[in-house]
Amino acid sequence: MVECRTLYGQRMRVLRTLLVLVVLSSAMVANATHNRAGEIIVCHLGGLLYEIKVITHTKLSAPADRPELEINFGDSPIWDTIARTNIQDFPAQDLRRSEYLTTHLYAGPGDFQIMIDDQNRNGGVINVPNSIAQSFSVQTLLRISPLTGSNCSPRFLNSPIQDACLNQPWVHNPAAYDPDGDSLSFEVTACLGRFGLPIAGYTFPGPNYGIDPVTGTITWNAPSLAGEYNIAFVVHEWRLVNGVWRELGYVIRDMQITVVPCNNQPPVISAQNDTCVVAGTLLNFTVQASDPNSSQAVTLEALGQPFTLASSPASFIEPSPGNPVNGIFNWSTNCSHVRSQPYMLVFNATDNWQPVQLQAYETMMVKVVGPAPENPSATPVGNTIELQWDASVCSNVVSYRIYRRSGSYGFVPDHCELGVPAYTGYTLI
Repeated sequence: MVECRTLYGQRMRVLRTLLVLVVLSSAMVANATHNRAGEIIVCHLGGLLYEIKVITHTKLSAPADRPELEINFGDSPIWDTIARTNIQDFPAQDLRRSEYLTTHLYAGPGDFQIMIDDQNRNGGVINVPNSIAQSFSVQTLLRISPLTGSNCSPRFLNSPIQDACLNQPWVHNPAAYDPDGDSLSFEVTACLGRFGLPIAGYTFPGPNYGIDPVTGTITWNAPSLAGEYNIAFVVHEWRLVNGVWRELGYVIRDMQITVVPCNNQPPVISAQNDTCVVAGTLLNFTVQASDPNSSQAVTLEALGQPFTLASSPASFIEPSPGNPVNGIFNWSTNCSHVRSQPYMLVFNATDNWQPVQLQAYETMMVKVVGPAPENPSATPVGNTIELQWDASVCSNVVSYRIYRRSGSYGFVPDHCELGVPAYTGYTLI
């Protein structure tokens, strides 16, 4: 009898231990449901040293919080930790934005897939099966190569948290830009889970969902079921090296959309045509936005790299909320703004309907080109022609291309037209 009671007591202790473990495990999952959106940004500091910043958007009301994250730098199977350096809370959106910053020294050239993997995502995400138990993972590919040189990855000026209205078209633009002026392209991808693998059973929000590969504008026409959704997209970075386009790497951004029933329509922004401006001149134009519902007030703002420049940044005079509203864009361009790739401007209009404020986006490309040579002359000297022109006002001019043809053609370049078209009969010498 003593042996039986002892065995029974041992079994009960084991069962109680297992029960406690199960309860604790369930509590850990419940308390860890917080991840909503994020990305990883990389920038070259010098040599093989890189700055790495992780940005996450989490549920403010969730008990889980991360003073540090686990990270893999892509050059070893060993995971490291990265400490949080900044917090911004937005109680109205139940949102906490966290930044984690560190540096990492790589041993040499190569492709390095930088990754975070954090438990867990929000519960109840419609297009993520069992989202409460899924990891939140984002990746950035860093390519270190002597062919491409120094590089910083793309970054975003617009929040990855946005609401949508049931049965109404939804649109979003992340306002991505590249600090080095490299070319960007966009594509949708599946959300990532444990070990950075695509989440099994993940589905895109709907059949009429996609992203513009050039501007990054995401459209979904239209949500048919209320709830939370997560989407992810890849921003590829390209640079022309010796006449060949080479990919420098990519950034994956994961973002969350909350769809709610509402009786609202998004605002409308006037179409903006792409343009070109000669360095040293002022670019000035007006942008108008309005809302189909005359009782609603519209807020209009502008995003884009021209507003972040150290030298002579652009400005946008935001109008007071109204319907319609007019904003004024001004940019006094200079020689430091000249580059081969255009700058993208993103105009964002938001209405004031409650509880869901709908948004509209309009993108515009602005190319800044160097000024043409002033006072050119051609003087015959024996059997040669001596060419002269004034020194350029842009000190960063490195070379000129010289063309010739037999006889005059009378070519008059169009606005900001670069180079000499082949149909003119001129030959590059």
